Amino acid sequence: MMCLGVSPDKYSFAALIKACSCLTALEQGRQIQANAIKLEYASDQFVGTLLVDMYAKCGSIQESYKLFKRMNVRNIASWNAMLVGLAQHGNGEEALNFFKQMRCQDIKPDSITFVGVLSACSHSGLVSKAYGYFNSMHSMYGIEPKIEHYSCLVDVLGRAGHVHQAKKLIESMPFEPSASMYRALLGGANYKEMQKLETNQWDKVNETRKMMKSRSIKKDPGYSWIDVKSKVHLFVVDDKSHPQASAIYDKLEELIQIIGEEGYTPDTDYVMHDVEEE
Repeated sequence: MMCLGVSPDKYSFAALIKACSCLTALEQGRQIQANAIKLEYASDQFVGTLLVDMYAKCGSIQESYKLFKRMNVRNIASWNAMLVGLAQHGNGEEALNFFKQMRCQDIKPDSITFVGVLSACSHSGLVSKAYGYFNSMHSMYGIEPKIEHYSCLVDVLGRAGHVHQAKKLIESMPFEPSASMYRALLGGANYKEMQKLETNQWDKVNETRKMMKSRSIKKDPGYSWIDVKSKVHLFVVDDKSHPQASAIYDKLEELIQIIGEEGYTPDTDYVMHDVEEE
């Protein structure tokens, strides 16, 4: 576009900022923001909100907050971007205080707001508060809870170790359970819960896994990526397709040996499969 002399508009910048968010490409995001400032689009409410979201998703929550505070006009999307960003970074109490600020500013929350609020409760282990906010959605704001709100509440209960309560919630809700709910339920079977199980009760976990399989629900594979010299390298669990895979695994083995010599031992208490110690 630039080489052809086509000047980008706010929608061009929106697409570029969204791309940086998806790739967590912070440096490229900063460069795009600089271009947006030069072309006087950075002050646009639409572009500004996406920049707040981008910095939060890239891990720069402080920069995100600075941008939010500098915005001249803020709508519900701007507030939501900041609230969800705080919640995703584990700043639960700060996110809930931010929600209180919203209400003091007479900003009416929407369904996305409550995804952030419930996520904040999850990261802070605030079960009773989560139920309070969940119930207030309809009673105070006329918002019908959607499946994503139920999923957040299941996550709150799962993280707090209330696995049976989370299971009852899934069974009672007016939606078909999503894959993320079952993942939250499995993840909720933490060490404290596992200590209560007899060794012959692994069939309870297997039963849940079979139920997921029968409904064609699969766990998304874990992956990560790094940006080296403007090139993105993606790594998927148990994948050796990277051209330098052999050297990478050799280096990992070397690091594992070094940390082992320093006294590190892996904690296998949280393994959610009935497997041997190895």
